[in-house]
Amino acid sequence: EANTASESYLSQVKGWVSSCDAKHEVCQSRVSNKHLPTRVLDVSRDPDTIFLHEPNGAEKGPYIALSHCWGGIVPIMTTTKTIDDFKTGISIEAFPRTFQDAISVTRQLRCRYLWIDSLCIIQDDKEDWRRESSRMADVYGNSYVTLAATASANSYGGLFFKHDVLDVKHTVKRRGRDGEDMVVNVRPALEHSPYFASTAYGLESSAPAPLLERSWCFQEYLLAPRVLSFTKWEMLWVCLSMRSCNCGEFSEDTRDLVAASDLKARFDTQLRGAPLKDLQRLWKDIVEAYLLKGLTYDTDRLPALAGIAQFFSQRNFGRYVNGLWERTIVSDLFWELDWSFGGNYGIIPKRSKDPAIPTW
Repeated sequence: EANTASESYLSQVKGWVSSCDAKHEVCQSRVSNKHLPTRVLDVSRDPDTIFLHEPNGAEKGPYIALSHCWGGIVPIMTTTKTIDDFKTGISIEAFPRTFQDAISVTRQLRCRYLWIDSLCIIQDDKEDWRRESSRMADVYGNSYVTLAATASANSYGGLFFKHDVLDVKHTVKRRGRDGEDMVVNVRPALEHSPYFASTAYGLESSAPAPLLERSWCFQEYLLAPRVLSFTKWEMLWVCLSMRSCNCGEFSEDTRDLVAASDLKARFDTQLRGAPLKDLQRLWKDIVEAYLLKGLTYDTDRLPALAGIAQFFSQRNFGRYVNGLWERTIVSDLFWELDWSFGGNYGIIPKRSKDPAIPTW
């Protein structure tokens, strides 16, 4: 169809979620009965007003998380001056398009709460930002579903897109078995692999996918147990058990992708029981992919990887010190810069002058 916001697309999305809820035990163990983050947006109290909600420590329930690009355009945000006003309500018209679309999808999935970084972290409070940024493993790792605004360069791009009917190149009329005439649209195959986390995750995509180029968003994608990616042409579903897409061309069991260098499939499965040697290889591959992503502030290099490191720390890796592991620190320091690789992707890493960040 010519609009990814159409009912047929959304119906399929709901089917993925309900099927996962009913059939995937490993997914349910990650998304069921979780505590709410420090702050969430209540999107269900009033159709035209959104409320910033600060749960008490005991509150549990499903919530949606949004992964998006700021893109140099500062969206509506919570600050020490706006937090009290936001608790009393924010007109839905005040939100940029991506946020409005995320609110709509949250309601479609029958969830009451939505987490968005710019609104659920106090942006001008350094202590709050430090504390909340260290909790990304929990925020995204415990989300009911994470919505990835993959094709939007900023908060105004939206989740949904209108387009010509999938770049139709040829139309053929056929008579169906029931005798009714039908139209078959022939088009080029859609691109899927860049949206799944291979080693060069997102860098080989010919389709617009700004989200895949950001370090923070790379971490969010790996941490989330279930991700719904909104591309220009369709939606893609990734959970701990399955990969699917609207066009039906791609449907794979997650475990079958482990050997195919899919970093998220490896992250989702190997951390549950792979040998230490495999986990060490996984960590190095993640760091390699991570370093190809963009950061606005170099001081974010460790925070934007901290949630991933938290998962590895539970697997006998020893002490985590500035991006390196005590148990493997000698081999972690034994690296070299591959200029040809960086050149091929138009990326030449630069060393930070900050002595507190890792050598890489």
